[in-house]
Amino acid sequence: MSLYLTTNGTLLNDQIIQWLIAGNWNVKISIDGDQATHDRNRLRKTGEGTYHTIQPAVNQLATQIPERFSTTSVLCHGTDPKDVFYAIASMGVKSIEMVPIAVAKASKFALQQNDFEAYRTFIFECTQRLAKGEIYPST
Repeated sequence: MSLYLTTNGTLLNDQIIQWLIAGNWNVKISIDGDQATHDRNRLRKTGEGTYHTIQPAVNQLATQIPERFSTTSVLCHGTDPKDVFYAIASMGVKSIEMVPIAVAKASKFALQQNDFEAYRTFIFECTQRLAKGEIYPST
């Protein structure tokens, strides 16, 4: 049996992380890129961003259980998927998921044509590199 946990990571501490590792959990943390990108939308009730809270957990899990750790990033309007991918890959994460936000078209977060074009370009570039045999990501 495999155990899975998806979390925003804000309540993870060393004790919980060690328990998850020892229990053979597969862990996924939501992180939307570098600090500026992540903190733009992932805020505490106080208005403070959560990047500094989750970043140590991401680094620790990426190091200690790389085969059972992954991230998910929600792509909102104005977010460059290439920047998101490389910011997370630079933290040592080997399994990176990016998903488009699902909101009403009128929302300020809704993806627009230029966002879709950036995503298509990013996917095309990744595919080209993989087809050439490059190890990807190369950070």
